[in-house]
Amino acid sequence: VKILIEHGAAVNSSANYTYASTPLQLAAENGNIEIVKQILIHSADVNAAPNDCYGATALQFAAIGGYVGVAKLLLENHADVDFPLAILGGRTALEAAAEHGRLDMVQLLINWGADVTGPGQQQYDRAVELAKSNGHMALSRVLERYHAWSSTFLGQGDFQLLDNLVGMD
Repeated sequence: VKILIEHGAAVNSSANYTYASTPLQLAAENGNIEIVKQILIHSADVNAAPNDCYGATALQFAAIGGYVGVAKLLLENHADVDFPLAILGGRTALEAAAEHGRLDMVQLLINWGADVTGPGQQQYDRAVELAKSNGHMALSRVLERYHAWSSTFLGQGDFQLLDNLVGMD
């Protein structure tokens, strides 16, 4: 990959069809942190929009796969934790992590500011419903507890709350 990029391969290009992804999105989808690093070094668009049909941003792909290291690297490089979902079949990063039972990823995304209390709370509501419908009851309870207390504690900057909630019965 490094040699290809050094010889002019475009890090932000995607094939010209409906299901295309950028090289960064593909690397994140496969959890390959070394390739993600190489692509980011060469100014890849960390927030490249997902394709319209079942697409995802690099962060959303990392959330689906549970690749916490990749997700953290993307967030450190300014990935938008609340980037909108694809038009057809998409999920926000938080929704994807909840749907696939990725508690560690949910915690990471919330710690990086994923919106669970914003207008309409759609992302939060969908995340809880996706967790429940896929049998991830503990994760849905953590999200519900976090949401119930977030305005009180997180408004004061107490980001240890979610760590404490994970251990609660």
